[in-house]
Amino acid sequence: MRGVLHGWVAWLRWLVPVALLWIAAAAPDGPALVATSSGDHLWWVQREEKAWIVTHGAKGPGGTLVRHAVAKFDEAPAALAAEGDRVWVLFGAKQGRCELVRGTAVVNPASDLWFVRPAGMRLCASLPRERVASVAAIDGELWALCADTPSRALRLIGETWVEVELPSHAPAATRREFVRARGGLWYLVELPDGSTLRWVRESGAWRSVPIALPVWTRTIPGADLLCVQASDGSIGMVEGGRFVARGMTPARGVVLGWGDGIGALEVGADEVTWAPMVAAGGAFEDARIVDQQASTAARWFHLPVLGVLSLGALMLAAILKAARQVRGTAIPGGPPVGMPVGRRIAALAFDAAPVGLAAMMAFDVGPEALFGVPLWVTDLDEARPFIWMTVGTVAFGMLEECAGSRSMGKRIFGGAVRGSDGSDAGWPRHVIRNLLKGLTMLSPVLALPALVSRRGVGVSEVVTDTAVVKA
Repeated sequence: MRGVLHGWVAWLRWLVPVALLWIAAAAPDGPALVATSSGDHLWWVQREEKAWIVTHGAKGPGGTLVRHAVAKFDEAPAALAAEGDRVWVLFGAKQGRCELVRGTAVVNPASDLWFVRPAGMRLCASLPRERVASVAAIDGELWALCADTPSRALRLIGETWVEVELPSHAPAATRREFVRARGGLWYLVELPDGSTLRWVRESGAWRSVPIALPVWTRTIPGADLLCVQASDGSIGMVEGGRFVARGMTPARGVVLGWGDGIGALEVGADEVTWAPMVAAGGAFEDARIVDQQASTAARWFHLPVLGVLSLGALMLAAILKAARQVRGTAIPGGPPVGMPVGRRIAALAFDAAPVGLAAMMAFDVGPEALFGVPLWVTDLDEARPFIWMTVGTVAFGMLEECAGSRSMGKRIFGGAVRGSDGSDAGWPRHVIRNLLKGLTMLSPVLALPALVSRRGVGVSEVVTDTAVVKA
């Protein structure tokens, strides 16, 4: 029975990455990038595993662009609107209404770190419509164009949605969009013949403003001037009622306003990049990575914890070893022959390979991420794949050794775990030994005793009175 259990556990560790790969291939893709901007603030939605993360980007220390998670939601946001340091997040309709939350980005002057107030964002009055065509924010209020009311818009004043009449051409429009530019709310309409009309909201009324605009694909939120992307891929500003091309749409990413210019935001699986273009235009600059904001006060806290645990393990091993030497118990026939250190390392690498592959797939990282040992990285986020690999390796190794005294790696490379006298170690010692092995993987300094010992006896073996021997 123990042999059957050991075999199933041994193969299960290889089935985990295969299952993850199948799940990743079958999982539906997330929605297209939902993003907006306002002044020197960027807002977008990132999908992480089964959740959608609203992310804020702004200038950090030294003028570098940094990002941080604002809130996590189980559903994909349908639209974003922003004004200055404020953001509104709108979700798809449920029971005829669209839920809405909002928050404000605030920087801590003592640390130059951004956070959002309130934490997790605040629930606002839900939008009493099923489909939203466009949203924009101005003067602390949210405006929404809804597909089922072409002649009226909705305006959120405080916690009340108020209907506002739109210009008379609205019912004939094939496309409508709100955009905030030049400090005002602009309303753009495309008619069936391809022509474009424009209005600006002034003193509670709509004023028509002439515009000569080619067929446009989208307006660019957050720009100081009215900025659009044309159907031919050109990007430009509307100046004096005419479209002035400034550059071409980048092959990847989404274009957003930034200061007095624009930029291209690209959100990838493992990094976010931003390529600015000044107002004079011409071409986007080289893309620069938007670093994840992290508090320097909390990045290295794991180092003293690992140090204390490592020192405690070394002291415990030294005390137990000295106590056993004082007892001087002789082992009949001498101690069992230890498994060579090189083979032990190879067996550990073999055991860690499947869970390491699973960690790479789960975190969508390359093989280099599996060398982020917590003892020599200051940012614990960089060590997450290695930590998960360690946890999986220890868990499977513990089960295998409790069932059959050796993991799959030890079985292949000719080793087994026994008591120091050659007897069966028993499951309690296997459990403790594997937990200490996990600590050794997190803090490799604990592996030094095993490397210098003639029999390859390390801290985990000394504490549990075991040995990794030739099988």
